[in-house]
Amino acid sequence: MGCTDKKCELGDTSEETSTVGNEALMADHNVHIPNSTTETLDMWKAQGKSISLVAIKIASGDGTGPPLPVSTSWDLMMTLAVSDPLRQEAFATIQALKKRGIEVWMISGDNPTTATAVGTMVGIPGENIIANVLPGQKAEKFQYLQRTLKKVSRNAFGRANEYIDRRATIAMVGDGINDSPALAMADVGVAIGSGSDIAISSADFILVSSRLNSLLTLIDLSRIVFKRIKFNFAWALVYNLIALPVAAGVLYPVKTSGGHIRLDPVWASLAMALSSDILLWVGNKEKGTQHHIRQIEGLISEFSRILIDEKRQVTLNDMGWKPK
Repeated sequence: MGCTDKKCELGDTSEETSTVGNEALMADHNVHIPNSTTETLDMWKAQGKSISLVAIKIASGDGTGPPLPVSTSWDLMMTLAVSDPLRQEAFATIQALKKRGIEVWMISGDNPTTATAVGTMVGIPGENIIANVLPGQKAEKFQYLQRTLKKVSRNAFGRANEYIDRRATIAMVGDGINDSPALAMADVGVAIGSGSDIAISSADFILVSSRLNSLLTLIDLSRIVFKRIKFNFAWALVYNLIALPVAAGVLYPVKTSGGHIRLDPVWASLAMALSSDILLWVGNKEKGTQHHIRQIEGLISEFSRILIDEKRQVTLNDMGWKPK
């Protein structure tokens, strides 16, 4: 039996056409699936496995002309269950995101049963799972989330109070070609470093490490930066509201035993420089900043090592050397 992409020839006078896909594709071709097979498929789905089915249609002839179809119906020949091992850090990462007040959603091309089973394993509730999404529909579903999800107001302890009439800030994490449109339209697009080149070029951030907990480092560091920016603005405002009038001579009419109260230009310049130095010093002392900086330095070191190894490999290949 010789096979091409979609067809297999049986001997000299028969030809077999096969189709491989999910249950929806089988329904489009009117493939009959026995009840016993359906029960097996349901069991596989509940275990978080993706389902693939193979159906064939056979045509035959006398060898002198084109094959004649035996029947126009398709017959189910094989069922397959495929599953990818979950990342070890997936559950812990999602729990950590929830503790930070971040709502996690999953957009999947799998059937609802499989998607819900996988979501349960990693801690994503069923109402936050969108399944049966075709590759071209992923961007459309992401736009739906952007339109419907609202921002949550939080108290001083970080606990959610209520939804407010403001659109939520939505980040998209992906690594495939089909994720590229959603990564491009997301408020924050995050690509996995081991993903496709198109996904990487469409994202705002790239996780050099393929471990999901790198996402926590990115979020924590961004929050520290925004917190520091707000503090710097507040400090600069208060400092200048006090220092500028003094430097301008607002206290000059006040007399003391030493004369008028005034600030010499030299001291005014020193006070201006001191303001910036204080901001830099406080920023470096921010709790957690040094820890994240060390993590980033480690990621940069790892990325540099990968680039060096790839460059060395290209150079050796140009010299005609190939690894065994």
